[in-house]
Amino acid sequence: MSSSSSVNSSSSVAKSSSDAYKYDYIEDSRDGKKYKVLKFGEKRWMVENLAFDYQYPGADNGNASDSVEFYGRTYHWGEALDSAAVFSTTGANCGYGKSKCHPCGARGICPLGWHIPSLGEWFDLIEKGDEDKLNLFKVFRNSNKYFWVSNEFDNDEAYMITFKGGKEYELIHHNESNRTYVRCVEDDVAGNDATCKITWPNDDVNKGSVYDADAEILTDERDGNKYRTTEIGDQIWMAQNLRYAYLQPTSTLDSSSFCYKHVASNCKSYGRYYLWSAAMDSAGIFSNDGVGCGYNWKNCSPKQYTRGVCPEGWHIPSSEEWNTLIEFVGGGLFGGRDLKSTGGWKGKRTSTDKYKFTALPVRAYVTDPYGGSDSFGAYGYQANFVSSTVHEDKSYSYGMTMFYTDDVVEVDRKLNSNAISVRCLKNPD
Repeated sequence: MSSSSSVNSSSSVAKSSSDAYKYDYIEDSRDGKKYKVLKFGEKRWMVENLAFDYQYPGADNGNASDSVEFYGRTYHWGEALDSAAVFSTTGANCGYGKSKCHPCGARGICPLGWHIPSLGEWFDLIEKGDEDKLNLFKVFRNSNKYFWVSNEFDNDEAYMITFKGGKEYELIHHNESNRTYVRCVEDDVAGNDATCKITWPNDDVNKGSVYDADAEILTDERDGNKYRTTEIGDQIWMAQNLRYAYLQPTSTLDSSSFCYKHVASNCKSYGRYYLWSAAMDSAGIFSNDGVGCGYNWKNCSPKQYTRGVCPEGWHIPSSEEWNTLIEFVGGGLFGGRDLKSTGGWKGKRTSTDKYKFTALPVRAYVTDPYGGSDSFGAYGYQANFVSSTVHEDKSYSYGMTMFYTDDVVEVDRKLNSNAISVRCLKNPD
């Protein structure tokens, strides 16, 4: 084991670069290695892979010495988080199959004053970094092309992220016994624990929406996403699934909305999957309409027009409003035929999308509220949509469903721990 002076490492700015970017350099006093760092938004990031030789209990040095200098080292997740608590206790006991771990924002094996980036920090980097700068996050060797995220998916898997060029990225979760790279980010002034509290800037929270009735387009000014809309009877509906990234964590998950199979590009195609707590904005980020509403809620009293995660001026439809739609399109027995998209559904039944509602066959992301395994339902078989109406069993709420086997459309109960699609309904004028 290294001496105490090595364990209590520090990093400091050494010099600037004359390359294309004006880099700072930090020195890891544990081994004297210097790393290029660059500022993105308010934070400095390492733009080289960590190469620290972690030689502590349980460590497995599987790196070829001839590749370390250029590519850095790869680490198991437990090593990256410093499960042995050599440098700090923030990642203690983190590793494959270990349940008593609260890793988000952990220092891990980073130099003092730096830490393993959280999911929220990676997203912030992507939002604030220009495309050329983000290409500095494409330093890989062979099949190792991901960076560890300090958010755990479950007891056996943690998140990894890779950059495909510019702002294109892929987020996956993988077995914690695998090896991949580490990039460190500088601590906040408030300390790295602040990185785990996923919050929205005031200018984001206060941004509204723009509805162009002639073009039938809704623009969500929070993120710039545009959605087709459709007027059906006296109701105006979003004609695409919501894509807003609501990232508030739960007691067992590090986020509460998801892209299909955790691939970012799938959100563009299918929209996001939202836990009921996320759909209702249980944390009260945008309004107090659905505060406290979630799995096995204790205090949940949705307002008449619960905004939830919807753009300003729109709301999560109630079961009554879903039934109004169903009645207008011909009733529950055959109405699904005219609400479904014309493509993507399994089987041989014909759908017309007569009302331009374009319901996609996106099933559910089945999560275990007690920390067990999670899975995405296969695409093509079923459409599920959230409602704001509570069920007498607090583990459930009501929602709208269509199946590939028939033309039925119905309001039924949905398990609140599962994540499904959101369609927002325009508030009455």
